[in-house]
Amino acid sequence: MSTLTKIPRFATKLTNALLNPYMPNYIIFYVTSVCNARCRMCFYWESIETHDKSKELSFEQIEKLSHSFKNLIQVTLTGGEPFLRDELPEIVRAYYKNSGAMFFAIPTNGYLPDRQIPMVRQILKNAPNARIEIALSLDGTEEIHDYIRKVPGGYKKLKETYKELKKLKKEYSNLIVTSCSTLSMLNLDNMKENIDDLMTNWEFDKSTILLCRGNPKEPSVREVSINDYIKMTEYIKSFPQRVKQYEFSKVFKGMSKTMMKTLATTVKEDKEVNPCLAGKKLLIVYQNGDVYPCEIIDVIHPEAIKGGFFLGNVRDYDMNITKLLSNDKTKEVLDFIKREKCHCSFECALFASMVFNPKTYPQIIKESFV
Repeated sequence: MSTLTKIPRFATKLTNALLNPYMPNYIIFYVTSVCNARCRMCFYWESIETHDKSKELSFEQIEKLSHSFKNLIQVTLTGGEPFLRDELPEIVRAYYKNSGAMFFAIPTNGYLPDRQIPMVRQILKNAPNARIEIALSLDGTEEIHDYIRKVPGGYKKLKETYKELKKLKKEYSNLIVTSCSTLSMLNLDNMKENIDDLMTNWEFDKSTILLCRGNPKEPSVREVSINDYIKMTEYIKSFPQRVKQYEFSKVFKGMSKTMMKTLATTVKEDKEVNPCLAGKKLLIVYQNGDVYPCEIIDVIHPEAIKGGFFLGNVRDYDMNITKLLSNDKTKEVLDFIKREKCHCSFECALFASMVFNPKTYPQIIKESFV
């Protein structure tokens, strides 16, 4: 499918999203909590350390669930390490065929090249007209990266995966290979050197900096300042674009820049910039079927609502997301988010709240062409 064909399709899906405010269009699905790393800044460490594969949704359940999402645009498949889920290519196909998703993002530590490359190839075949983004987590130069991830030799494995992904890009125009670096106290002093290396010795389609968040096992690693985050994001943006432009790349550039500015203002001024659409446009679905509006809302507002912000488990609603979102708990949570002007540094929630809010479009357009 050509870009000219995809633009009207995307416009139609976005229009439907705006006309249906309670229809989720962006999901983050944890395909597994199994992981082959033990990252020091990981906010999901408790689930990883206590994972029980027997409690994961089966592929049959996932496929049934995918039919209940009527207008998905973005699907992020995460974990754990998502490539440790055997059915990952089939999960992509289910959301591609049954939910109409156009964009897939799969973050990975990249430590399993012999397993990952065949799986990525199958994913590309299963969703030929979707944009597939493989996001490699690269948190520093070699020594720092391996220290943070607690995997000796992990950096070298990641580099091997990267080289094989570059070869795949020559065969599949819909493959996007990006890097993602989480800024924490563990790599603050090394991040500038890491960015220099990323921009000089690698050829990623995009490189982003995320802010350490949530409830990591080592809480002190989260104490990086918003000024340091701004400094690093400005530094990475100072490098010229060196790689071939991909479809929608200018728009995604504008979205990314707008989101980073929104994040900086949100944290610096401790206020809501755009009304949060978590629970409406964005949903988190965990490997066991639990559904939440956001990954860190329980951390930000502990005990704010009786029973927390758990919306329900899809198993209890016949794998139908519409039925689940019609329950009283969802209404209670959405009312809380709106009433309290809930705000945080969770990039995906900020992104969804920007993309599905027409008031942000002038800023996105402006940033797309700067």
